[in-house]
Amino acid sequence: LPNPSFNQFIPALLADLNHPTGGHDAGDHPPITPCRSAMGNQLRSQDHWMVYEYVCQHFIASLMPPAYYTTTTITVGINPQDPELFTYTENQVTDYGFAQ
Repeated sequence: LPNPSFNQFIPALLADLNHPTGGHDAGDHPPITPCRSAMGNQLRSQDHWMVYEYVCQHFIASLMPPAYYTTTTITVGINPQDPELFTYTENQVTDYGFAQ
C-alpha cells in the first residue's frame, strides 16, 4: 500500500540503500520498525497517527546516508586593552542526507 507521506523518499532510498558499516551491541533492544504501511484514517486516533509517523520517519532516516555540514566561527576583539571577544558560529548544511 503506497503511502503519500513517505513516497518521496522511498524510491531513492531503495535505489541506493545505505547498509550499516559497523557498530556494537549495546545490549538494548532493536529499533522499533513499522510493520506495514498505513494511512491516518486507518488508525484509531490522531495520536496513533503521530506515533506511527514518528516511527516511520526514524526508520526511514536510519536507512538514509548521514547529513554533513560545515562550521564557520568568527571571533572578533574590539579593544586590545580590555580583551573582550565576540564569537559568531554558523553551521551550513552541505548534504542533507537523512535530514531531507
